[in-house]
Amino acid sequence: MRTIALSLRSLLACPALRIAAIGCFVLAEAIQAESLTTNAVLPLREVIDASVQAAWKQETLQPAPRADDATFLRRVSLDLTGTIPTAEEARKFLDDKDAEKRAKLVDRLLADSRFAQQQATWWDLILFGRNPANPDATRK
Repeated sequence: MRTIALSLRSLLACPALRIAAIGCFVLAEAIQAESLTTNAVLPLREVIDASVQAAWKQETLQPAPRADDATFLRRVSLDLTGTIPTAEEARKFLDDKDAEKRAKLVDRLLADSRFAQQQATWWDLILFGRNPANPDATRK
């Protein structure tokens, strides 16, 4: 139990991980709220959005403006796969005129094997506290 308490304390000391933990709690609350609704079954995305917007309203926060396509591509690629997109991938995405290109990009990145590796790395750091002095030296 002492190890778990120390791990949680170190987890909450890092702002980025604290935000991720809050996101997990919001997601869990949204899933629970969805399971309690009886009349309409909303897509999970809408349930999560409603829960986040309610939290923003309660905290009197305003969301950041929508990112342009180039910024979105870089951010989502780094978040989901840990890498920036290649020049070819960037050109293809930026030239795409499809209104659903962002959703399609997220689906493609979630199906990428690099996503699983990125998640394994994050959860390894969060749950086991493995934080080498030089993380770049341990990458394959």
